[in-house]
Amino acid sequence: MLITLLMVLCNQAQSEIIYVSQGSTGDGSSWASAMGDLNQALGMAKAGDQVWVSNGTYTPSSNDRSVAFNIGEGVQLIGGFKGGESSLGERNVELNKCTLSGEIGQPGIDDNSYTVVVFDNVSAKTMIDGFTLTAGNANGEMKEGGIESCGGAMYINGSNGRTNPVIRNCSFTGNFGRDGAAVY
Repeated sequence: MLITLLMVLCNQAQSEIIYVSQGSTGDGSSWASAMGDLNQALGMAKAGDQVWVSNGTYTPSSNDRSVAFNIGEGVQLIGGFKGGESSLGERNVELNKCTLSGEIGQPGIDDNSYTVVVFDNVSAKTMIDGFTLTAGNANGEMKEGGIESCGGAMYINGSNGRTNPVIRNCSFTGNFGRDGAAVY
């Protein structure tokens, strides 16, 4: 019992918040030193971490359709911040719009990201909260169930087991997919 309690406390102590704000160039350690690259922040995040995102529009790549925002096991991606908040209760999802967009390359849907957000075999400890997901275009010619043709906004892969991420305060608009324009 004591060992279990110590393990839980150690995991909590190691969890951190990574801050992301459009156009910033910091290391993500605070709002004043926020990162500008959401994919870089997600790549750094480990189970138990939260990634706080300030208002703005974020794309997974500038020109590679196969790149998406991959939210790893136990990571919580949370939008709706203005920047400067010190608690989740201070954010305002309606006022501080956070958009994850597949609109990369040239204007128009033809060269947009195949999918915007990917969850790959994650548990309910994994979450996305407070985002609009838009402009994904899963129009590829891959086999049925492939990421390039399914889930324009969000692709949830549970092929190696059960996947059940938490999706809160999110809207899906303007996405296309051969199978599952919004979610597959």
